[in-house]
Amino acid sequence: MNLKRRVLNKRVLYIVFVISLLPVLYLFLDNNSVNSFWYKIANISGYLGGVVLFWQFFLGIRGVVKRFTSDYDWSIKTHAFLGIFGTLFVFVHPILESMVYLKDYKFIFAFNFSSTYETQISYGRIAFVLFLVVWFTSSLLRKKYSYRTWLYVHYLSYPLFFFTLIHPFTIGSYLQNNPVIYYYWILLCILSGVFVLIKLLDVFNISFSKYKLLEINQFDGGVYTLKYVPLGKKIIPNPGEYFYIKKDYFGEAHPFSILEFNEDTGELLFGIKDLGRYTHELSLSKSGDIHFLDGSFGEFTFEGFSDDPKVILAGGIGVTPFYELISRYGNEDTYMFYANSKLSTALYRDKFKKLLGTRYFDFISNETVGGKNVICSLITASHLKDILPAEIFNSCKFFICGSPLFMNSIINCLKEIGVNRSQIFIEEFEY
Repeated sequence: MNLKRRVLNKRVLYIVFVISLLPVLYLFLDNNSVNSFWYKIANISGYLGGVVLFWQFFLGIRGVVKRFTSDYDWSIKTHAFLGIFGTLFVFVHPILESMVYLKDYKFIFAFNFSSTYETQISYGRIAFVLFLVVWFTSSLLRKKYSYRTWLYVHYLSYPLFFFTLIHPFTIGSYLQNNPVIYYYWILLCILSGVFVLIKLLDVFNISFSKYKLLEINQFDGGVYTLKYVPLGKKIIPNPGEYFYIKKDYFGEAHPFSILEFNEDTGELLFGIKDLGRYTHELSLSKSGDIHFLDGSFGEFTFEGFSDDPKVILAGGIGVTPFYELISRYGNEDTYMFYANSKLSTALYRDKFKKLLGTRYFDFISNETVGGKNVICSLITASHLKDILPAEIFNSCKFFICGSPLFMNSIINCLKEIGVNRSQIFIEEFEY
């Protein structure tokens, strides 16, 4: 799939999202209802919240999204944005319902299963409570605990969405009296069931590819590389893309950028740093282990697939997306700035120097060392301005990958020297 098609698919999804809201918005034009204005708004907000949750559900399942685009980063960001956008409708719905029925806020949490009608309402209450838990832990409290804890709490979104879908049946007057809305809601239920089945393909590794670990090599600074060979059909990625690696059959899958790949054998090499529980467990793998890989994903370096001038700015293990890019698309107008705490932790340093020669620069922050193009400092705006030829600034593309602190620092440096934001491309995993 080429870049144009990937972009087209995302545009199509935006259009489909807007269209998916129209059946519910049509209810604003319904003049046949004898109910009050606020009753109508309360119910319409509930349906709109349900549709937005449906799209969040869709965009959060990697196995579904990859059938439309490889840009899973875009999917996650859109998923997060809809969480903010949809929150308004989800909050407004029970509040307005309480107002319509002249109840206080306790009505929202008054669980009652004494009748079919009360049970259906309580399904909505369950969904709302689960929504509050997921929303608070994913927005206000996200940085308070680990990724793994967040992930397990986030699994509550499955029962949350289930109760959201079944909540309006038998009690929703709009659902019962408007065939368009009724069958539209049935369609959302069917599609959601399909999405769950696709998710199960991921859980049981049916949509993953089996790879055997050929070798693992350890480097300074807690960095190591894993080389895999496919046990089935080989997958040839693009430079800068990444795969999800699942170490155990029912284990977690985490994303890692491809450092190097072989088109003939299908071998994949990943550069990884031991930064947490999962990466530490992965570092204990042995040659011959069977792992499950899902990919490839990402569109980070696509704008660099040309002979245009490009500047690579990498921090630590953030260097992994760049070796194949430079190998295949680097030229005399390609420059690289590689920041590390120590020179010994600069992964693939000799290979980058061989590819770029005097256009490769090391920036070392925690030790004093000598050498050609070795600068014992953080990367600053002055360094970029002094080293890079003035004539390439207007046409150059800047690719940045590293820690959030590193990327923010570099972006500020580029802004300081007048680089247009449209020239800057970053890679970040936001999950």
